[in-house]
Amino acid sequence: MPRLAGILEALNEEEIERRRFKRKMRTRYLQRSIPDFEFVSKYRLSREVFENLCQYVILTALNFYASGSYQGAVGQNLDTTMAQQSVSNCIRDVTDALNTPYILRKYIRFPQSREDRNILKRNFATQYGIPGVIGCIDSTHVAIIRPTVNEERFFNRKHYHSLNVQVIADSNLKIMNIDASYGGATHDAFIWEHNEIKDHLESLQGETTYLLGI
Repeated sequence: MPRLAGILEALNEEEIERRRFKRKMRTRYLQRSIPDFEFVSKYRLSREVFENLCQYVILTALNFYASGSYQGAVGQNLDTTMAQQSVSNCIRDVTDALNTPYILRKYIRFPQSREDRNILKRNFATQYGIPGVIGCIDSTHVAIIRPTVNEERFFNRKHYHSLNVQVIADSNLKIMNIDASYGGATHDAFIWEHNEIKDHLESLQGETTYLLGI
């Protein structure tokens, strides 16, 4: 067993080092200091075209996130008309990228230290005059297409299919925790009862800490 643990640890370190190398190479080739001819030889398009494509793809997805409109309508909102299938591809690819563990850990983090929690408390007290609050919690129903498996778990009280997404945000509306793993038929209280943040807050000793919820 000790030998197996050592092998697994070595493999994990190798994977971490491989990811670091890939990030380093991506940064190197996207830096302005890299000659354009080298960029073109690697990616078969100019840096300007690459940046325009990235911007176009990301803005397409963001427009859909912001409006919640039909994908065809999103394609018509851009400077150049984009087919529904292309809009769908943009949304899928950007969504997949945003849901990678690296991005989630970097941008969605619940405060783990007393110092971080005190900063949140001060911000709430300064902005809203409420002491001891580190965040606000609520759930929202995100409509989905009718599932073919366990359909009843997603049919909510408003008579449509959805995910019941529970979100915790700070005083500046920055999301610190999100749980989208339950169907629309699940009650808010049940989701909170099974949220790891609940156990974390209950384990704090000698601290007055609140989450505001509706």
